[in-house]
Amino acid sequence: LTGGSLETTDVARGPWLLRLRARTAERLAARLPPDVAPTALALILAERDEIEPALRRRFVDAGLAHLLAISGMHVGLLAAGTVWLLGLRLGVRRRVSVALALVSCYVMLIGAPPAARRALAVFAGYAWARHRAWPSRPGELLGGALLAVVVAAPGSVLEPGLQLSFAGVAGVILGERAASTLRVRRRWRKM
Repeated sequence: LTGGSLETTDVARGPWLLRLRARTAERLAARLPPDVAPTALALILAERDEIEPALRRRFVDAGLAHLLAISGMHVGLLAAGTVWLLGLRLGVRRRVSVALALVSCYVMLIGAPPAARRALAVFAGYAWARHRAWPSRPGELLGGALLAVVVAAPGSVLEPGLQLSFAGVAGVILGERAASTLRVRRRWRKM
């Protein structure tokens, strides 16, 4: 990886993860219209180099430039969606564990940027609490994660990405509760 993009010479002899990322980028680009592919690559794989400067400027002018970078919010939304979808078939412990494995693979695939690693760490704490059948109160979980981040990197409190990471985790918690509510309603309808 060079400057957030893939170079073909690095991919040809790089590790399997770089090759997988390159193949994924190629498949996305081949299946999407040329005007959409660069934006999709930025939103899915954090490949921003192909976005035209004029389009990048429009994102900045609209106040949406942060969407082009994979952030904690992206990872949190992916985790929440995965937990919710798996909740349609799996129990609490299994769905959160499987979601953690899938989200971990995705974070590695995109190159593990700091915000994504931070959100993954918070989600891992949530998954561990759920696996141990500990009550996961949102305030305590987020407070504990914030404390860990402050201890590890005190200056990160001032980064805007920190808020997005915690917003993503809050989405996972709310998604979990929504899935539980839907399951209870289904049971009542069957009675």
